[in-house]
Amino acid sequence: MYCTLLNLIRSGTLLLMMLVSVSAFSQTVAFSSHLPVADKVPQQQVNNLKNILDQLEKQYDVRFNYASQLIEGKRAQANITQNVASLDETLASLLRPLGLRHEKISEQIYGIYLVVPKPNRTKRQSPQSEAENLYNTQIALINRLKEFPLRAPVAIEKTITGNVVDENNEALPGVNVLVKGTSIGTVTDVDGNYRLTTPDDAETLVFSSVGYQTEEIAIGNQTTINMTLLPDIQSLQEVVVVGYGTTTREDLTTSIAKVDPSNIPAAANPNVSDLLFGRAAGLRVVQQSAQPGGNVDLSIRGRGNPLIVIDGVIMPNTGLEPGVNFSEINSVNRGALAGLNPNDIESIEVLKDASAAIYGVNAGNGVVLITTKQGKAGRISVNYSGSRSYVQNMEFLEQLNATEYMSYYNRFDRDRYLAQNQMDPFGPNPASGFTPRFSTEEIAQAGVGTDWVGQVLRNGSIDNHNIAISGGAEKVNYYFSGNYFNQIGTVQNSDMRKYSARMNLSYHFNDWLSLNTNFNTNRNRFTNSGAGWQTGGAGAEAFTALQAAYTYPAYLPIRDENGDLVRFQTTGNPVSLLNIDDNTQYKSLLANISLDIDIIPDVLKGKLLYGNNTESSTRDFFIPSTVYWFNLSRSRASLNWSERQNQTMEATLSFTKALSDAVELDAVAGVAQYSYEENGFGLQAQGMLDALNTTAVQAGTAASNVNSYKNATKTRSFFARASFDILDRYIVTGSYRYDGFSYFFPESKFAGFPSASVGWKISNESFLSDVSNLDLLKLRASMGTTGNTIGTVAYGNYAPDGIVIGFNDGSTKLIAYQLTAIDQPDLTWEKTVTANVGLDFGFFNNRISGSLDWFRDDVTNLLRADANTPALSFLAQQPVNGGHQVRTGYEVSLNTDNVRNRDFNWRSTINVSHYSYRWEDRFEEDDLAPYQKVTDPVNAIYRFETDGILQLNEEVPAWQPEAAQLAGSPMFVDQNGDGQLDSADVVIYNQTPRLSIGFGNNFRYKNFDLTVFLYGQTGAYRVNNSLAWADPVNGILGGNIAGTSDLQYVWSTENQGGTLPGATYNEAALTTLVGSDYNITKANFLRARNITLGYTFNFEGLKQYVRDLRVYLDVQNAFVLTKYKGADPEVEAEGVKGGPAPYPMARTYSLGVNVNF
Repeated sequence: MYCTLLNLIRSGTLLLMMLVSVSAFSQTVAFSSHLPVADKVPQQQVNNLKNILDQLEKQYDVRFNYASQLIEGKRAQANITQNVASLDETLASLLRPLGLRHEKISEQIYGIYLVVPKPNRTKRQSPQSEAENLYNTQIALINRLKEFPLRAPVAIEKTITGNVVDENNEALPGVNVLVKGTSIGTVTDVDGNYRLTTPDDAETLVFSSVGYQTEEIAIGNQTTINMTLLPDIQSLQEVVVVGYGTTTREDLTTSIAKVDPSNIPAAANPNVSDLLFGRAAGLRVVQQSAQPGGNVDLSIRGRGNPLIVIDGVIMPNTGLEPGVNFSEINSVNRGALAGLNPNDIESIEVLKDASAAIYGVNAGNGVVLITTKQGKAGRISVNYSGSRSYVQNMEFLEQLNATEYMSYYNRFDRDRYLAQNQMDPFGPNPASGFTPRFSTEEIAQAGVGTDWVGQVLRNGSIDNHNIAISGGAEKVNYYFSGNYFNQIGTVQNSDMRKYSARMNLSYHFNDWLSLNTNFNTNRNRFTNSGAGWQTGGAGAEAFTALQAAYTYPAYLPIRDENGDLVRFQTTGNPVSLLNIDDNTQYKSLLANISLDIDIIPDVLKGKLLYGNNTESSTRDFFIPSTVYWFNLSRSRASLNWSERQNQTMEATLSFTKALSDAVELDAVAGVAQYSYEENGFGLQAQGMLDALNTTAVQAGTAASNVNSYKNATKTRSFFARASFDILDRYIVTGSYRYDGFSYFFPESKFAGFPSASVGWKISNESFLSDVSNLDLLKLRASMGTTGNTIGTVAYGNYAPDGIVIGFNDGSTKLIAYQLTAIDQPDLTWEKTVTANVGLDFGFFNNRISGSLDWFRDDVTNLLRADANTPALSFLAQQPVNGGHQVRTGYEVSLNTDNVRNRDFNWRSTINVSHYSYRWEDRFEEDDLAPYQKVTDPVNAIYRFETDGILQLNEEVPAWQPEAAQLAGSPMFVDQNGDGQLDSADVVIYNQTPRLSIGFGNNFRYKNFDLTVFLYGQTGAYRVNNSLAWADPVNGILGGNIAGTSDLQYVWSTENQGGTLPGATYNEAALTTLVGSDYNITKANFLRARNITLGYTFNFEGLKQYVRDLRVYLDVQNAFVLTKYKGADPEVEAEGVKGGPAPYPMARTYSLGVNVNF
């Protein structure tokens, strides 16, 4: 029944899309301009409107001021001026049929304008439409005309034409173009064109538009004047999307960061998250995996993954990747939002404080709102953007060549031998009896040997092509796009191919009813690489290709004298491992349909929203028997599939009204239901024929395995928000959300999430009215409550334990089940109470603007799995509530317009964030170690501090651990000087950065543009797993790691200045409370995320075909300034990327073009 209903919905939706699409194009043809046109009448009955107006000017000795495009090409009935009593009546009868009106400015001057219903809006409603922009511009022009004294018509000396565009070379309609010091002016049409007649003494044209910087230009002898208007940085009227509505920067009472993707190069970025590195204060972005389509982790103010909302539809915030039956197979860390095309994004808002409370459920980590592009009224616009990128690995761990490996091995092996036998210089016995593994002759003849890492790594490439078609007419606006993204990764067998398409349509049935549809579909194909860290607790026998490459010594050839692939220890041959066939296919469909109803025009509006996101992913792999892997030379195959679907259903009412001259109300209320389902299965078999190279698991001759899973949740919500703007100085906002979650018991199923915020626009107070350079000074404060469920299930669960019990001589078989979870009726929501105080400012016409914020989050009733379940109970870890964590910090955002003139502009942005994250109270089940305190940092690493290396014949301190008594061991520090090494000497290293920074500069000189964006962090410590390759005992001597060039820093009797522990020290042998800090490294860095140089060609003679063409060169990850010794400082401690042989970060060179037709 469900499938049938779903198919009917999909079929109906597809039919509706087709009908609306046909209507859209027909409307475009029928309404080639958004301005009204005269009804068709026989040719002999009409005259040119301009000629009629010229006659009326002469007849009545007046002058008409109007935008030229308002009357261009229009015709009126020839006898319409007959039998009328006055000029006003003549104009009324002449203009009204054409949708035009007139206004008497003075006795001799009249203004003619387009009929556009005056928008009765508040500052917190949606962005202005093209018609509203035109209306405001016309009214501004008429008001300007009223300021000038009565005068006779000015003699026309010449005509000036031109085109006005924004910084992205998009046409700007409705721009006011005036002759400075006069009432002569016009506005640009939907294509940004204007035509203006000027007197002979005109000297300067003034171009102005809301949200853009006003520009002036000398006329001189020019008859064609084109203009590029730059955005007014942080304009007070900049629209900011909030939960279930919009507001302006001037009226914002909470902490919300806005990111404009249009200024961020997308050539090498397949995922929306890739655009956000360092772009917003308080938003930390970490590259968890550098593989094609790899996960980029988002964190707001140190929390977990935020809630993601696309065009009103709540989306999963993790990638969908099927599990595999082979637990030892390398896990794939995919990013969320894999189906979204970054080129389709209009804006991204980050809700950091009480602004997230209206989303209640799972908004405890903040909210990211993504708005996609929509069509705009006007002629059809076609944009093509394409790029070709060359990708190379950044500086990575340098492998030892054959000569170096043999020399280092002998050196460390000798030190170890002497130390173990207490021989000189490590003991009283004379040195004797050591036989080096590699002879002098072998070392001399070894040379460079095999570059195992070079067998796995390579240079990559990216092809990215995007086309977008948009436009609109009286009833329909449309936006279509298609994207093709093909990436060849820098590790063998790591590729990505992505196809995506989007269709956004808006259809206005009449003045009070409109339908909006957003559809996005995509298909991705990934080839999975042998990089990263194996899972399931397996060791070197399950290393990936890149790990194996660092394990194999360079003196080994790829094949032996018989042509067989060589094998080292229990690790598979790196070249052989490249023959594993591992593929993932992912596809998704996001459908979003909403119905907008204007119940009381401009006062009460209703909205019905339905969103459905369906994703599916399959992963299959085949390991031929020729590949020695996981201690077997046997073919193995697996088929794995996962699917998930989330649905959003919402009904909202919004109310906007001026309650009096002093108070304005903006309110919204709604109900919603959200559902989520996920299921999957896996099949695994062994013993297939290699010749078939197939994942046909039914062909397996050895043991097979089958598993499956399924889960589903539902959430029901009621929410409301009201905002009062009092005297345009004081803003008071409150919201409340009431959520119910299906995984909790009735007693705790529902919870309320209130919030309140206030704003004081100090700059609007009378005592600051004479401060000319102050544009905005606003103090704001907010407090709110949000929740989190983190997928917790409060109900008990049974699951098969894999044991088959036979009865009746095996003729009857039963599957054993065990209780894996018990009911938890007291389990409830994780609760976050957030408080924020902020100051927004703008000076010198907003050339300097920004904000300051201080915040505190209190997280209580934390949810986690209790690890203290008795081992013999057959129960898995049980979810429990407890603990109290506190996050505090501050954020600074600053935007400056440093230089502003016609030929050269320079703008800068900088954001700085700091936060601390500590425990206030622990779980009752926690059993703290002696060195732990209740209020320690949440991300603490506990180690003994070391200071240098113990040298030969140096006195050993009394507190030095027993395993660190020999020269070459790290020197442990006695922090309190009591002569002992105990819990009082344990040092905390915090993994949370003290400061995170983003710094961007944009330069524009005539048609050239240059953008440089940097980001970085200070004060964070990391477990530097790369030093594992420089551990002589557990590395090169243990046979598990071939070692890297970092071995040059290892202490030995031949290198007594070494700074890393030598072969006489084994960290794993320590019996102390914690280990040493030899592998704890400060991970400070400053990375050049993007350096982009572009040039824009303007084709004056081809404007009707090609508006502009921009070519650019972008370098991503151009350089990293850091003292970190390892693969990369931007890692999560002890995670997949932080483990041995992570997928290397890459530097990308992109050459691209952007054309607007």
